[in-house]
This record gives sequence, structure tokens and C-alpha cells, in this order.
Amino acid sequence: MPEGRKGNGGGDSRHYYRNVAELASIPLMLGVAVVIGWWLGRWADRRLHTEWVFQALGIALGIGAGVRHTVFLVRRVSKELDER
Repeated sequence: MPEGRKGNGGGDSRHYYRNVAELASIPLMLGVAVVIGWWLGRWADRRLHTEWVFQALGIALGIGAGVRHTVFLVRRVSKELDER
């Protein structure tokens, strides 16, 4: 973080680094959500003797959950930065 940065709450870099870490975790969060959705769909397909129906549904739900959480996270960080 630059030494002369004035918009971070009077020099408190904890919030800055926390926000950076949260935003940097977005790709991991998206990947994990998709993998969990696929895994649960695969489990359901095996139990119900279907081929790919629930895997596709699980992947779609995983993508949706990841995007929803990403939007929530970006809005929260943006709101926190606007309050300063």
C-alpha cells in the first residue's frame, strides 16, 4: 500500500488489506462453488441412475451461487469504501 494514501481511514491499513484479500478470493470462491455443485449433482445422478441431468443442474446452481456471493461481496466492499 502506498505510504501517502489518504483514503483509507486515517492510515489504518487493516481494512484496506482485508478488502483486498476478500476481493482476491473471488476466483477461488467461484471455482469451489462450481465444484461442490458438480459433486452433489454427480452424487444425485449415481443415486438416481441418471447420466448427467443433476450434474448439469449442480454446475448451474454452483455458478449461480458463486455469482450471487460475488455480487454481495463486491457491494459490501464498495459500500465500505464509500463510507470513508
